[in-house]
Amino acid sequence: FEEVWKGLCSWEKASVVFNHFGHLLQFKCRISEGMPSRGYYHIAGESGFTAHIKSDEISHICYLSMPFMGNEVHSIQFFNNEGKAVFSIFPGKNGKEVIPSVLESFMSMRRDAVLKAA
Repeated sequence: FEEVWKGLCSWEKASVVFNHFGHLLQFKCRISEGMPSRGYYHIAGESGFTAHIKSDEISHICYLSMPFMGNEVHSIQFFNNEGKAVFSIFPGKNGKEVIPSVLESFMSMRRDAVLKAA
């Protein structure tokens, strides 16, 4: 989890989406670094997005690329021990286009994850 999160901190912009009982909360921001403390991974930064994530309960991280409404959509999905999606992070956009450097970082992170899993 920490390694993936540190990679996200290099992104210029991202969209963080939390799914809570069918309600979606979306934050468009720069991802801030965090640190483990008292059973949580604490994230606090200047972007206004703060979080307390039980990173030890994140059992799977999935890099997903798929067509959606005529566009290629990319995200990193975080799942808990029960196999439920906890939250997702999408590469940031300027307008309707994914920021090229962020997309490049996503692809590199995905490629590295595949190589480690092999």
